[in-house]
Amino acid sequence: MKNKPLIIMSIILIAMLVVGYGWFNQKNNNEASETAGQNLENRSDENTSDETNDSNNNDQSSDDPDTPVSSDIDIIVETPIENQLVSSGQDLVIKGQTKLQKFKIGIEDGHNILGETVVELKENPEGLTEFETVIELDEHTSPFGMIIFFSTDEDGNRHEELLIPIKFE
Repeated sequence: MKNKPLIIMSIILIAMLVVGYGWFNQKNNNEASETAGQNLENRSDENTSDETNDSNNNDQSSDDPDTPVSSDIDIIVETPIENQLVSSGQDLVIKGQTKLQKFKIGIEDGHNILGETVVELKENPEGLTEFETVIELDEHTSPFGMIIFFSTDEDGNRHEELLIPIKFE
Protein backbone atom coordinates (compact mmCIF):
# COMPACT_ATOMS: atom_id res chain seq x y z
CA MET A 1 0.00 0.00 0.00
CA LYS A 2 2.92 2.35 0.53
CA ASN A 3 3.72 2.15 -3.20
CA LYS A 4 0.17 2.88 -4.39
CA PRO A 5 0.74 6.69 -4.84
CA LEU A 6 4.02 5.95 -6.65
CA ILE A 7 2.28 3.51 -9.01
CA ILE A 8 -0.53 5.99 -9.71
CA MET A 9 1.99 8.79 -10.44
CA SER A 10 3.93 6.46 -12.77
CA ILE A 11 0.76 5.57 -14.69
CA ILE A 12 -0.16 9.26 -15.00
CA LEU A 13 3.33 10.14 -16.27
CA ILE A 14 3.27 7.31 -18.81
CA ALA A 15 -0.17 8.41 -20.01
CA MET A 16 1.09 12.00 -20.39
CA LEU A 17 4.09 10.79 -22.37
CA VAL A 18 1.91 8.71 -24.70
CA VAL A 19 -0.52 11.59 -25.29
CA GLY A 20 2.34 14.05 -25.76
CA TYR A 21 4.11 11.81 -28.25
CA GLY A 22 0.89 11.28 -30.19
CA TRP A 23 0.26 15.03 -30.34
CA PHE A 24 3.86 15.73 -31.40
CA ASN A 25 3.75 13.01 -34.07
CA GLN A 26 0.40 14.28 -35.38
CA LYS A 27 1.76 17.84 -35.54
CA ASN A 28 4.78 16.68 -37.58
CA ASN A 29 2.54 14.69 -39.94
CA ASN A 30 0.29 17.72 -40.45
CA GLU A 31 3.31 19.92 -41.21
CA ALA A 32 4.62 17.32 -43.67
CA SER A 33 1.20 17.14 -45.34
CA GLU A 34 1.02 20.92 -45.60
CA THR A 35 4.51 21.05 -47.12
CA ALA A 36 3.62 18.29 -49.61
CA GLY A 37 0.41 20.12 -50.46
CA GLN A 38 2.30 23.35 -51.06
CA ASN A 39 4.79 21.50 -53.28
CA LEU A 40 1.93 20.01 -55.30
CA GLU A 41 0.33 23.45 -55.65
CA ASN A 42 3.65 24.90 -56.82
CA ARG A 43 4.05 22.09 -59.36
CA SER A 44 0.54 22.56 -60.68
CA ASP A 45 1.18 26.32 -60.98
CA GLU A 46 4.38 25.57 -62.92
CA ASN A 47 2.54 23.08 -65.15
CA THR A 48 -0.20 25.61 -65.81
CA SER A 49 2.31 28.27 -66.82
CA ASP A 50 4.19 25.75 -68.98
CA GLU A 51 0.98 24.73 -70.73
CA THR A 52 0.03 28.33 -71.47
CA ASN A 53 3.49 28.96 -72.90
CA ASP A 54 3.49 25.83 -75.09
CA SER A 55 0.56 25.53 -77.46
CA ASN A 56 1.41 21.88 -78.19
CA ASN A 57 0.42 20.87 -74.64
CA ASN A 58 -3.28 21.72 -74.96
CA ASP A 59 -4.64 18.19 -75.42
CA GLN A 60 -2.32 16.21 -73.18
CA SER A 61 -3.28 13.84 -70.42
CA SER A 62 -0.46 15.04 -68.15
CA ASP A 63 -3.01 15.85 -65.43
CA ASP A 64 -3.70 12.13 -65.03
CA PRO A 65 -1.51 10.91 -62.13
CA ASP A 66 -1.45 7.37 -63.55
CA THR A 67 0.18 8.53 -66.79
CA PRO A 68 3.98 8.55 -66.49
CA VAL A 69 5.25 11.74 -68.14
CA SER A 70 8.82 12.88 -68.71
CA SER A 71 9.76 16.28 -67.33
CA ASP A 72 9.65 18.00 -70.72
CA ILE A 73 6.72 15.89 -71.93
CA ASP A 74 8.42 14.29 -74.92
CA ILE A 75 6.84 10.89 -74.21
CA ILE A 76 3.54 9.89 -72.61
CA VAL A 77 3.03 6.16 -72.06
CA GLU A 78 -0.49 4.73 -71.94
CA THR A 79 0.44 1.04 -71.55
CA PRO A 80 2.06 -0.56 -69.66
CA ILE A 81 1.42 1.43 -66.50
CA GLU A 82 3.88 1.86 -63.65
CA ASN A 83 4.51 -1.35 -61.63
CA GLN A 84 2.35 -3.44 -63.99
CA LEU A 85 2.88 -7.21 -63.98
CA VAL A 86 4.53 -8.27 -67.23
CA SER A 87 5.12 -11.82 -68.49
CA SER A 88 8.67 -12.42 -69.66
CA GLY A 89 9.27 -14.69 -72.61
CA GLN A 90 6.29 -13.11 -74.38
CA ASP A 91 5.57 -10.00 -76.45
CA LEU A 92 4.97 -6.69 -74.67
CA VAL A 93 2.87 -4.04 -76.41
CA ILE A 94 3.83 -0.44 -75.60
CA LYS A 95 1.45 2.35 -76.56
CA GLY A 96 1.77 6.07 -76.05
CA GLN A 97 2.36 9.47 -77.56
CA THR A 98 5.60 11.23 -78.40
CA LYS A 99 7.10 14.41 -79.80
CA LEU A 100 10.30 12.59 -80.78
CA GLN A 101 10.78 11.32 -84.31
CA LYS A 102 13.09 8.52 -83.23
CA PHE A 103 13.80 6.92 -79.87
CA LYS A 104 14.76 3.55 -78.42
CA ILE A 105 13.04 1.43 -75.81
CA GLY A 106 14.93 -1.06 -73.68
CA ILE A 107 13.54 -3.43 -71.07
CA GLU A 108 15.86 -4.75 -68.40
CA ASP A 109 15.59 -6.62 -65.12
CA GLY A 110 18.65 -5.18 -63.41
CA HIS A 111 20.85 -8.01 -64.67
CA ASN A 112 20.07 -8.40 -68.37
CA ILE A 113 18.52 -6.52 -71.24
CA LEU A 114 15.38 -8.52 -71.99
CA GLY A 115 14.34 -6.70 -75.14
CA GLU A 116 15.00 -3.61 -77.24
CA THR A 117 13.39 -1.82 -80.13
CA VAL A 118 13.67 1.42 -82.07
CA VAL A 119 10.57 3.52 -82.67
CA GLU A 120 10.86 5.80 -85.70
CA LEU A 121 7.97 7.92 -86.92
CA LYS A 122 7.59 8.52 -90.66
CA GLU A 123 7.74 12.29 -90.30
CA ASN A 124 8.87 14.70 -87.61
CA PRO A 125 5.89 15.25 -85.28
CA GLU A 126 4.73 18.82 -84.67
CA GLY A 127 2.89 17.83 -81.50
CA LEU A 128 2.17 14.63 -79.67
CA THR A 129 1.85 11.72 -82.10
CA GLU A 130 0.61 8.25 -81.17
CA PHE A 131 2.93 5.26 -81.37
CA GLU A 132 2.61 1.54 -80.74
CA THR A 133 5.36 -1.05 -80.74
CA VAL A 134 5.84 -4.68 -79.72
CA ILE A 135 8.94 -5.97 -77.93
CA GLU A 136 9.70 -9.67 -77.58
CA LEU A 137 10.99 -10.27 -74.06
CA ASP A 138 13.56 -12.83 -72.95
CA GLU A 139 13.12 -14.65 -69.62
CA HIS A 140 13.73 -12.48 -66.56
CA THR A 141 16.26 -13.19 -63.80
CA SER A 142 14.84 -10.70 -61.30
CA PRO A 143 11.23 -10.04 -60.21
CA PHE A 144 11.54 -6.31 -60.94
CA GLY A 145 12.48 -4.47 -64.09
CA MET A 146 12.48 -1.17 -65.88
CA ILE A 147 11.29 0.10 -69.24
CA ILE A 148 13.74 2.76 -70.41
CA PHE A 149 12.89 5.22 -73.17
CA PHE A 150 15.97 6.99 -74.49
CA SER A 151 17.12 9.05 -77.41
CA THR A 152 20.59 9.69 -78.81
CA ASP A 153 21.97 13.01 -79.95
CA GLU A 154 24.18 13.71 -82.97
CA ASP A 155 27.29 12.77 -80.95
CA GLY A 156 25.82 9.39 -80.04
CA ASN A 157 25.24 10.31 -76.40
CA ARG A 158 22.34 8.50 -74.76
CA HIS A 159 19.64 10.61 -73.06
CA GLU A 160 17.11 8.81 -70.88
CA GLU A 161 13.71 10.32 -71.54
CA LEU A 162 11.51 8.20 -69.28
CA LEU A 163 11.82 5.26 -66.87
CA ILE A 164 8.86 3.06 -65.94
CA PRO A 165 9.26 0.39 -63.24
CA ILE A 166 7.56 -2.96 -63.95
CA LYS A 167 7.22 -6.33 -62.22
CA PHE A 168 7.65 -9.73 -63.83
CA GLU A 169 5.33 -12.67 -63.23
